[in-house]
Amino acid sequence: MKFFIRCPAWCRVPTWETIRRIGELPMLGRASFFAIVFVPIVVGIWPAVRAAVGAYDDVLRRVSVVLCKTSETVACGVEDLRQLTVELAQQADEVGLHRQATELDRAMKVVRGQSRNLRHALARIREDLRAQSLPSPKLPSVWVCGYFGALFVLMGHWSYHAGAPEKVRKFTRAEYAIEARKDRRATTATTEEVNQAGREADDDYDRLAREALWLRLLSGLCYLVGIVCILVMVLLQARAVVRAAGG
Repeated sequence: MKFFIRCPAWCRVPTWETIRRIGELPMLGRASFFAIVFVPIVVGIWPAVRAAVGAYDDVLRRVSVVLCKTSETVACGVEDLRQLTVELAQQADEVGLHRQATELDRAMKVVRGQSRNLRHALARIREDLRAQSLPSPKLPSVWVCGYFGALFVLMGHWSYHAGAPEKVRKFTRAEYAIEARKDRRATTATTEEVNQAGREADDDYDRLAREALWLRLLSGLCYLVGIVCILVMVLLQARAVVRAAGG
C-alpha cells in the first residue's frame, strides 16, 4: 500500500477500467484468437512447402548440369572432328585431291558453325532455367506479426481476468453507480441519500479499478505490444497490396 502511494503517476494510469475498454476493442477479438490457432497450423505445414520448392529447384539444377555437360561434350567432339578434318585435308592435298580437301574444309566450317549455335542455344536454356528457380520461401512477416500480436492479446486477457476485481469485470462505472442508486432507492431513501450512494459507488469503483498494480501493468503492456504487432501486420499487408497493384 505504501508503494502504491509513492509510485509515480504513470503506474496508476492503466486502471482496470481502461484495460477493460482496450480488451473490448473489435481488433482484439476473434481475429486474434483465429491467428493464434491458424498460424501454428501453417508453421507446421511450412516445411513441406519449402521441401516442394526445394525439389523443383533440384530438378532445374540437375537439368542445368546435364545441359552444361552436353555443351562441353559437343565442344570436345567438334574439336576432335576439326583435328581429324585437318589431317584428312592435308593427306588429300598431298595426293592431289585439292577439290575434296576444300569441300571437307567447307563442311567442317558448317559443322563448327552449327556446333556454336547449339552451344549458344544450350547456354540460353540454362539461363532461362536459372531465372525460373524459386527462392526458399520464408514464413510471411504478416503471419509472424499476427501470431505474436494474438499471443500478447491473449496474455493481456489472461492477466485482466486474473487481476481485475469481479465488479469491474461485471459492471462499467456508470452501471455500478446505477446499481448502487437503485439499491439505496429501494430502502425509501431521500434523493440526497440516493445521490450520495452514487458518489460513494463511483469512489468505490475507482478504488477497485486501481487494485493489483503489477497485474494491471502486465495486462496493459501485453495489450500495448499486441496492438503494435497488429498495426505492423496491417501496415505490411497494406504495403503488399500497394506493391501488387503496381504502386
